[in-house]
Amino acid sequence: MTTNFTTGLTNKLSTDVTGSMILPDPFTMHSYSEDFDYYDSNQWTGQQLPGVLLAATNEKYGVLSISSSVGGIGNYGSIIKKFRTFIPEANKKLYFEARFKVSDIINGNILIGLTDQQGNPFTVNDGIYFYGVPSAAGINIAYVVNGVSITKSVIANPANDVYLSVGFSFDGVNKIKYQAKADNDTSTIYGEFIVSSTLTTVLLAPKIAIQNDNAVNNVARVDYILAAQER
Repeated sequence: MTTNFTTGLTNKLSTDVTGSMILPDPFTMHSYSEDFDYYDSNQWTGQQLPGVLLAATNEKYGVLSISSSVGGIGNYGSIIKKFRTFIPEANKKLYFEARFKVSDIINGNILIGLTDQQGNPFTVNDGIYFYGVPSAAGINIAYVVNGVSITKSVIANPANDVYLSVGFSFDGVNKIKYQAKADNDTSTIYGEFIVSSTLTTVLLAPKIAIQNDNAVNNVARVDYILAAQER
C-alpha cells in the first residue's frame, strides 16, 4: 500500500536552512547511480581484447549489454568510469549495489564493483568487487588492498541468463557485509567477513567486465549500479 507524504519528507534538521525543503537532500552522501537508459561512452573508459570495437550497447528497460564482440578464450570487454571518486576510508561507510546476468555463468567471467584501473581489467590491485572465476560456477566477492586480497567464495550460484542482485557495504573499519538474490530464487543470501584494517590510498571507480572462457562470445547484461559513501 502506498504511503503518501503530500507535504514533503526531508532528511535535514529543522534548524538547517534547507530544513523546510519538501524533498530529501541528495548530497548527504557522495553517490553515483546508473540505470543505463543511455550509455555515454564519453563517461567510461572501454577496454577490449582483441582490439576490436567494444560491444557496449543499451537494450530495453535500461539495460547495458557488454561483451568482447569476438568469441575466444581470454577475450574480454570492460568499462570503467573515467572519474574515480570512491575510496574506502576510515569511519566512513561505503555501499555498492548492482543487478546483472551472464549468458553463460561458468564460461563468462564477470567482474563488477569498485576497482582501480589497470592495463588488464581483470588484474585488480585495489578494490571491492564481485567476480566469477574461469570454468567455475558461482559468484565471489573480493576486498583487495595493494595486491593483497581477502575473498569470500561462492556467495551465490545463479543460473545462466538469470538476473542476480548483489550488494555490499564496508563499515569503514574492517567488515564487509554482502547480499545476493537471483530473480528465480525466493530467498536472499546474506553474509559478512572481516578484512584488513589497512585501507587503500587509491581512488576507485565503478567497473563492469566480462571475459570469455570458451570459444563463445559471452554477454553480460547490467540493469543498474549504485555506489554511495558517507562524506
